[in-house]
Amino acid sequence: MIDSAISWFEASNPTSILIVGLVICVIAGVGFLFNGRRAFYRRNKAGNEEFSSFGTMLLTRMLEWIVYAASLAVLLVGSILVVVGIGGVFS
Repeated sequence: MIDSAISWFEASNPTSILIVGLVICVIAGVGFLFNGRRAFYRRNKAGNEEFSSFGTMLLTRMLEWIVYAASLAVLLVGSILVVVGIGGVFS
């Protein structure tokens, strides 16, 4: 499976690699916005986050950490594809 992915990557048009990288970066941005929006709407007038219980807080924080880590990894992959795509387009 990895060999087919590498051969696709080498045979692909640099413009398509650039577009895929940009789309992946946008998907990562949506993940970051998702986390920020959830945290924003959880805050009260004093700026403190409110949870209904301790277990809810732990579960919510864990879910948001997983989404944040996945978004960061996806952003890294997308950024690498953008750099490779730009290098291929202008070479």
